Amino acid sequence: MKKPLFVISCPIETYSGYGARARDLVKAIIETEKYDVKILSQPWGNTKWGFIDDHEKEWGFLNNHLISNLNTKPDVWMQITVPNEFQPVGKQLLKLLKLQVNGPKVVIEWI
Repeated sequence: MKKPLFVISCPIETYSGYGARARDLVKAIIETEKYDVKILSQPWGNTKWGFIDDHEKEWGFLNNHLISNLNTKPDVWMQITVPNEFQPVGKQLLKLLKLQVNGPKVVIEWI
């Protein structure tokens, strides 16, 4: 049975907090084995790239999921980014989780 195509656009190759959370989340989704997971790596400001290659032993498996462009509409689309950069692309969209951290106050809401 063909698995649904799940494309995740995120800063997975960056040395950033968003990159770290993206790697954790993508790994968990891959490990469900329910989807054909593809990753569109995105920049995160001027943050250094190369995390996956620099940590090949632990994270090198992600290279098998990286794609350079999207040439088909995925069944499921996820984008890990700031809210004003969100783009609806897939047949199914996951709700956008908005997380704002301002000092000791954290605001979490579904948009």
